[in-house]
Amino acid sequence: MGNRGVTKALIELRQEGNAKNLKELILASPDIDARIFNRDIAPALSKYLPNTTLYASSYDLALGISNSIHAGPRAGQIVNGKPTVLSLANLNVIDTSSIRSDFVGHSDAMANNSVITDISNLLMGRANPPRPRLKEIVDGRNRYWEFIPGQEP
Repeated sequence: MGNRGVTKALIELRQEGNAKNLKELILASPDIDARIFNRDIAPALSKYLPNTTLYASSYDLALGISNSIHAGPRAGQIVNGKPTVLSLANLNVIDTSSIRSDFVGHSDAMANNSVITDISNLLMGRANPPRPRLKEIVDGRNRYWEFIPGQEP
């Protein structure tokens, strides 16, 4: 739930001309309404930040419950094999479904060696895919990335 506050605060800071040195935002399993994210948050992040990486999964039990409670998909979900978040300039969506690390699936983005290595690559300046162990998926006008199973670091 921290992703909600972080995205709102960063957008406000950037609109005010602050936080200019911020180069990378990483969103791990964001529990944000996907419709609101696509309509309001993603375009603002794309406009104000050089790069945003969002890790999502189809096996995130916590987001599945949130989806039921809020009657709508969450930004950190993969539903029917597709991300709920649309690709935009400066926004890379990465599907972690193939590298589950626990039963709940909500910590995959922070508890899996492949994701940790990918985040390390981000922080070392390799912001835009392709990066090791990621495969590009193009679905119409939407483009996202998924981890190649069985290629753990």
